[in-house]
Amino acid sequence: MLVFTMHLILPALCVVAMWFSAPAWSVIWWEVFAITHALLAWPVYMGNWSWVGTPLRWIFPAALIAATYHSAGWPGAAVSVAAILVLVGFPLTRLRITAPRAQAIPLSLPFSEGLYYVGQGGHTKLLNHHILLRQQKYAVDFLRLNEARTRCLGLYTPHLDRYSIYGATVASPCDGEVTHVVDDSPDFIPPQTDRQHPTGNFILVRYHDSPDMYVLLAHLQQGSALVREGERVQAGQPIARVGNSGNTTEPHLHIQIKKGGQPDKWGDGEGLPMLFGGRFLIRGDTMRAANPSAYRETVSAAGF
Repeated sequence: MLVFTMHLILPALCVVAMWFSAPAWSVIWWEVFAITHALLAWPVYMGNWSWVGTPLRWIFPAALIAATYHSAGWPGAAVSVAAILVLVGFPLTRLRITAPRAQAIPLSLPFSEGLYYVGQGGHTKLLNHHILLRQQKYAVDFLRLNEARTRCLGLYTPHLDRYSIYGATVASPCDGEVTHVVDDSPDFIPPQTDRQHPTGNFILVRYHDSPDMYVLLAHLQQGSALVREGERVQAGQPIARVGNSGNTTEPHLHIQIKKGGQPDKWGDGEGLPMLFGGRFLIRGDTMRAANPSAYRETVSAAGF
C-alpha cells in the first residue's frame, strides 16, 4: 500500500491540486506549487517505478507541468520545468558526475536477453541499501521488465512465475574461474525469506586471473547451476537461472564484486563499484542485454 500511495496516489493528487490551483501567482498558488513539486520530486528521484510501470516516472512530471500551464499559462509551465530540473534533474546529474567510475570494475550485464531495471544500485544509501555493508558496497539488484514495463503481473504476488525475472538465464558477467557454487537452497514463496542463508544459491567467479577479486551472483534458482567449482567461464556464458532463494523478498539477481577475503566466502572483503556496458548504474536505470563485446574492449583497455 505504501508503494501504491507513493507511486500513484501521491503523484496524481499533486497533479490535480496544481490543475485546480487558483488564482495564478497568488500566495496560495505558490504554496500549492511548492508543495506539489517537492512531493512529486521525492518518488521520481528515489522511487522504484518497476512496481507500477517505469514510464510513469516521467509521465507524472509531464502531467504536473501541464497542470501548471493550465493554472498559470506558459510562464507557469516554464517555472514548473525549472523546478523539476532543480529538484530532480540536478540531483540525478550530480549522481552521474560523482559516480566512482575511476575505481569501477568493468562487467558484462549478466543476462542473455531482456530489459532489466535496477531496483537497488548507486553510491548513496537513498538509492542503494547495500551501501551500509562494507562487502556489499555498490552491489546491484536487477529486476526484469515485462511488456507493460513492470517487474511482475500484479503489485506483489506469491506466484513466482508471475515475476518476469524468475527463471531468467544468468550469464557470467566476466571471464574467470568459478570458485564456489551453492545450488541446493529452496526457492521461497514471497514474502517468506531465509535469513539463515542470506545469499541462498550463489556462484562466485574469480575475476579474470586476479588473485583477490570475486564476483558474486546470488538468489539463484535451486538446481539451476550449469557450472562447477574450478571451471573456467567466459562472459556471456549461461551459468544458472534467477530464483528466489535466500534472504530476498521477491525474485531478483543480486550481483557484487569484492576485493580481498576468502575465495569461497561472500561476506568478507571490500565491495567495489562496477560498470555494466560502460555505465555505472543507479536505481531506476534500465539496460537491455547485449553482446559482451563492449565489455571485452573495456577490460582489455583496463589491462585485465
